[in-house]
Amino acid sequence: MENNYQWDAMILLYKDKTVLKQLMIAIGLPFGIVVLFLLWVFSQSNDIYAWYGLLLIGILFVLTMFLIGFVYQNRMHVRYNLDQNRIKMEFSEKQKKVNCWVNWTTTITGFFARNTTAMGIGLLASANQKQMMRLVHVKTVVAYPDQFKLVLVDSYRQFLVQCNSHNYHDVKYFLRQHTQVPYQVDR
Repeated sequence: MENNYQWDAMILLYKDKTVLKQLMIAIGLPFGIVVLFLLWVFSQSNDIYAWYGLLLIGILFVLTMFLIGFVYQNRMHVRYNLDQNRIKMEFSEKQKKVNCWVNWTTTITGFFARNTTAMGIGLLASANQKQMMRLVHVKTVVAYPDQFKLVLVDSYRQFLVQCNSHNYHDVKYFLRQHTQVPYQVDR
């Protein structure tokens, strides 16, 4: 059996439940907080302008989802490296270029708009082009055999491992050997 694996994968952004859940946390939670605040303002004053704010937030949310779909074309191309100690996911070269363009556009736009939050988001996103999880931290693994997907869960996050039909069983067996955690099968 091999000591490490390396493979390329494509993750569909709007079709994968794990990615959708993370997008809803990253995008839906801030929008939701603003919507709740505007609803509270409206309930206190019955001001018609709160409805305009809600309408604008809804339009901005929809435009954000379309922009993500347009810029990333509903796909994320990644490369996985798996060894006995860790699994690492990094973006493919083409995906890195798109991410770099989006991140620097966000940073520069934030600079000229004097918006330090946007600048910080762009800079943090630029620095976060790889994800890694140590296998000793994995608490459980959820297997999706129909989609050739494994989701590793540690104390505070989920790590999506998108395999293909050729390596799914090998990667699953390798992870089972090196994590010693219970597996759940979700269909």
